[in-house]
Order: sequence, then C-alpha cells, then structure tokens
Amino acid sequence: MKLIGITIGIIIAVAVIFFISRHRSASIESRNYNYYVNLCVPLSESKPFNPEDLARAFKEMWGIAVICADDNELGRKFRRTRCNESLEANLKGYVISEGVDKNNLLLAWNSKPLSKERTEVLVQASDRGFTNGQIISVPGISSLRNHKAYFDLDYIRGPDDPKERMLFTAKLLLTLSKRYPVCGYVDSSAQSYTPLPSYPSGIFDKREITLTDLFRLFVNVQTISGTTDTEIHTHGMDQFWLPDLQIICPEEELSRDFDVLRNAAIYMIHKGRPLEVGGTGELAGDGRLFKIAAIKPDDQHPFGFYGAISLRRQ
Repeated sequence: MKLIGITIGIIIAVAVIFFISRHRSASIESRNYNYYVNLCVPLSESKPFNPEDLARAFKEMWGIAVICADDNELGRKFRRTRCNESLEANLKGYVISEGVDKNNLLLAWNSKPLSKERTEVLVQASDRGFTNGQIISVPGISSLRNHKAYFDLDYIRGPDDPKERMLFTAKLLLTLSKRYPVCGYVDSSAQSYTPLPSYPSGIFDKREITLTDLFRLFVNVQTISGTTDTEIHTHGMDQFWLPDLQIICPEEELSRDFDVLRNAAIYMIHKGRPLEVGGTGELAGDGRLFKIAAIKPDDQHPFGFYGAISLRRQ
C-alpha cells in the first residue's frame, strides 16, 4: 500500500463530510448505541431496485438466506435524520434481515445522487488522500463526481459479537458491489472513501471473509507527515467496539511500523478487547518494545467512540 501524508485541513474537511453521519444508527433504535456502522455506496447508474434480486444475489454469493423487505416506518425515520424534504420522494427504505435475533440492517436506496455540495467535498478530500492511504485515480474521481444514485447502509441490531456484525456487513457490501454498478463506498466511522478498483485484491473470489479482510475493508490508516516524525493512526475501530491506534515514528520506519499498527489492530479485533494501557509488548516480533498509552481527546481530530491508544517505542 502506498502511504501518503495528509494535513490537518483534510482531517477537518473529513469531519465536515460526516457531521450528519455520526451516530446515525443511534437515531434508528430507541436504545443507546455505543458504536455505529454506516456506509454510503454511490452508483454509476440509477436503475430500479428490486429487493428480491438483492436477496437472491446474497444467497448465491454466501449461501445465506436473507429477507429484503420494505419498511415504511424505518424509512420515515431515516428520511427525518438523513434527508431534506426535497429528497424524500426519491428515497426508499428496506430492512435486510437474517432473522429477528440475527443480523438486521437498514438499506436506503435513493434514485438520485448525493447533493452536489457533499459530492464535491468527497471528491476534493479523495483527491488529497481521503482514500485509505491511496491516491484516487482520475477515472475514480470522475465516477464519484458523476454518480447517479446511491445506497446507504445502517446496522440496526444483531449478535453481541461485533465481528459477526461486521462480517455480515462485509458480505452485504460485497454483494451490492458485485450485483450493482457501484463506484465505491464511504465508511463514516473509518472516514474513508474506497473506489471499487481499490477493494482488497481477490475479495470477490472469496467464500470466507477473514479478520484481515475485515480490517482492510473497514479500517482506514491515515498518515500525517511532520518535520521530523510521521504519525500513522487508524479510523474505524469503533465498528468493532475498540479504540483506534496511533504510532509516531521516523519516516524511515514508516513501512515497518505500519505493519505493527495493522497487526495490533487485527489482534485486538481477534481478541475482542483493546491492548492494556500501561502494558508493554514486543508487537513487531523484532525485539522492539512498545508501551501502550492513552491518548487525550482532540476536538480537531476526533477518533471513534472508544477514543484511541498510542503504541510508543521504548
């Protein structure tokens, strides 16, 4: 992966993009949420959406039977929290359900594109690195700017294990991306836009999704280049009910410490718990010791619901 530096200005721009996105799941159910999962999936064409086609495609790809049904009540709640009145007529709400006690998501389909203002902010941010550490291509920018419709996904209820929730979300995202003319997807928690050509290599050929795949799909690694050191950190870990991770390292250690950051994040996802603040570990397997420390909240660069922890070399 090619890492590129971003500025504080871009981070603030990202916050602007998602000021209407944060904690949307919490507005759908009456109980309080301590995390949220929201994806926006722009489409290059605006064709009629048939919920039965989606259910059939999901069964073909994953061997799992789901129901995709109209839900006017949830649709109305979605419209009140998402859209202005001029957009309501174009938006329809559906519930994707694996069962009452299993995975349930709200899928909103809008036959019109995102507003020009929101689209342009996404385009500008993507052009400057808002693409999970990758440079977006000219065709990728064109595809995003000229999209014709979009899906919006909100996780509303499901199993107690966040890995199961994100696994199902991944399967739904990949089903939509294979079945429909998808440009890419915006992950609100991860603060990233991923164009279709930048999906993990070989992901559509898989029948089993690994934890590494989930990390690559839903966790964004950003870099901020300083005068002497470089900061690398994650966004999106709160989708797994975990804090984000940060490492500050010399430029020449960037590639190696990126691997440390990734491996530590996947380890936490696997264990279902954060690294213990105050603890020390050999996270790289090369003799280097890292101490785990808390990070103070920063309104100029907010992390997820669970904040962030720092990996500091000893």
